[in-house]
Amino acid sequence: MPGILMQEILKNRGYDGNYLREIESVSTTPMLRIDTMSERLAALRAEDAHVVILPDFDMDGIMAGTLGFAALCELGFRASLYIPDATRSYGFDASDIDKIRKQYPDAKAILTCDVGSGCSEAISYAVAHGLEVLVTDHHAVADAPADASVTINPMQTGDEYEHKGICGAFVFWQVLNDYTQQYGTVLQKEQIARLRVFAGIGTVADNMPMLYENRQLVRDAVAICRSTYSEGDFSYIRSMNACEQYTLAFQGLFFVLKAFQELGKISCPDDIDEKFFGYYMAPAFNAVKRTGSSMEKAFAVFFGTDQEIRVAELIALNDQRKAMVERHLDAIHDEINPYAPYVYVADVPAGLAGLVAMRLMQESGEPTVLLRPDRDGLFGSARAPEWFPLLTVINGAHDDSFEAAGHEGACGVAVRCGPEALEALYRRVQEEADARRPSEQRPAYDAVIGLDGCAPLDVHTMAEYVWDKASLKPFGEAFEEPVILARFDTMFAQFDHIGTEGQHLRITLPGGVRILCWNQAGEEENSPDAQPSSVMEILGTINMNTYKQTTSYQMEGTVVW
Repeated sequence: MPGILMQEILKNRGYDGNYLREIESVSTTPMLRIDTMSERLAALRAEDAHVVILPDFDMDGIMAGTLGFAALCELGFRASLYIPDATRSYGFDASDIDKIRKQYPDAKAILTCDVGSGCSEAISYAVAHGLEVLVTDHHAVADAPADASVTINPMQTGDEYEHKGICGAFVFWQVLNDYTQQYGTVLQKEQIARLRVFAGIGTVADNMPMLYENRQLVRDAVAICRSTYSEGDFSYIRSMNACEQYTLAFQGLFFVLKAFQELGKISCPDDIDEKFFGYYMAPAFNAVKRTGSSMEKAFAVFFGTDQEIRVAELIALNDQRKAMVERHLDAIHDEINPYAPYVYVADVPAGLAGLVAMRLMQESGEPTVLLRPDRDGLFGSARAPEWFPLLTVINGAHDDSFEAAGHEGACGVAVRCGPEALEALYRRVQEEADARRPSEQRPAYDAVIGLDGCAPLDVHTMAEYVWDKASLKPFGEAFEEPVILARFDTMFAQFDHIGTEGQHLRITLPGGVRILCWNQAGEEENSPDAQPSSVMEILGTINMNTYKQTTSYQMEGTVVW
């Protein structure tokens, strides 16, 4: 039976045993036409046809392209990996087809991953020039591209796959796994199964719901990453009896984990988890498109030379990306935005628009569209809280002057008809937000510990909770990690400023309880009543921390008084 704190959290969230068992169920209905896709792949393999993989350029696309190229090579296909252009919005066009034809003149087929459902014109262009196109994707579409030989997408009309919220890399992996189960050897089945690690990382990176089959997939990804890194031992990779491209993919993964271990982000195997995928790994790879760099930098981590150096370059790009986001946010805050907080117009590069829109949305709690001027109109990205179906709202206006493509909570937006269209978009989002905003939203925290809380703020409570929490992992979209509100009297607290510039606040309470508040040094002096004895509140999470072989339990959070 869980401890008092976890019992309180489960009660407040309405999670009973039936619900927790339900979200562990997996879909058993194969995706529409997946058997046809396997047959086509088998025919291409029998012909020794040259197959070119065409991925998207976000982290999900990178993971899909990586697992797909490694898989096809391991399965004996004559395969190549096309490096997409990250300077454009979602999708590919005729210019990409021309590049593929030039780079791979003997190519027989294009196999897309995490992209293609909305690229009918480009697919028709490819077919007209003698290329067969096979599509794997997960973006919302009404109908499959007419000229594609086969389209595998759980979102397409008529597909009965139960749980639609899976990432593009997982769709592609399921296709390759289906093919291997039918046509592969015992060893190949094992090798393809291991490649699901990249689909699990893509699941977290693309903010897919942490429900149903996604939960076990992410657990598998965590376990495979821990085995791959083996705390810095290369033996797991050396034991793989695989082709060069397959082995390189796992070597690249090893060097990614090694780099973050050297940065202090991984101190023990437990630090490699879904939070690591989302907080550290995905931003580093997404920094390539955010900074307008070539996607070759991302794929070279897995298939290029000097993989360790390539990883270091990604991390440096991510540091550059962070600074750029802060500069653009500061500029937006200094400007007059008549349509705020729903619509902003600012000169933000395409690669950064989604991140800046996310930050603006987090500040206001409202759906946010961020557009940049272009010669053909206004283009950008939009982000929305869980309660607002952004894609449905924008496209549901049936207004030809603006449109969106992507996911409900994160999509690209285009406005093409001048100020009137911008005004119409603003009114649409504002009115729908007012109509859909929940009257009672879930509290910002799941339980209170300490003063007036369900459990005392002590090391025993924290250790018991961390143990209980481990049984609920992984956390993510639609199944978030619990947030705790800790209350205590400042009279019994010791405050220290730590960090290279003394920028962080460390709070030590009786019994060895430790709380860390990043970049909040001095906040302890801002008591609302300015009394020596005040009730301080910290909103955050409780975790186990291992540093220099010493394990402790600590809270990380934000001072809210």
